[in-house]
Amino acid sequence: MSAPDPFALGGRNEESATDAVVFEDQELLALEQKYLDVLRRRTALPLYQGPEWEALDEELWRLIALIGDTPPKTSIGATVKLRLLLNEDRGIPADPGENDIKSLQQVFELVQRQGVELMEAIKAGLRNLLPADADDRLLGGQPLPGLC
Repeated sequence: MSAPDPFALGGRNEESATDAVVFEDQELLALEQKYLDVLRRRTALPLYQGPEWEALDEELWRLIALIGDTPPKTSIGATVKLRLLLNEDRGIPADPGENDIKSLQQVFELVQRQGVELMEAIKAGLRNLLPADADDRLLGGQPLPGLC
């Protein structure tokens, strides 16, 4: 007799951290996939020729604007925005646009927020490792003896 399958009831016992992060930025990832699909289709056409090319080009700019307007929730979403911002053909190097500063500000705010959260987690971990009287000195900015 074989062991019971933990996935047999249609789900996992725990959601993986990767799945949770991807879900949080699902909208940005979906927009990026649409952008790449439209770009692939437009690239297959002769340059600047015909209404189909023009329609696809307009769709690319619409998707760029949507990606620019959508704030990232995780580093995955920030990566989507940065990939587009740094794209040689459509990003800042090619044509600095009105959404570029907004996108950079959104990425900065996310990184700053995550940095603060990381520092708070580190401080909490240190509080658990250090004696209570060392906590205030270390986290208050004064060096502990022997650590400088």
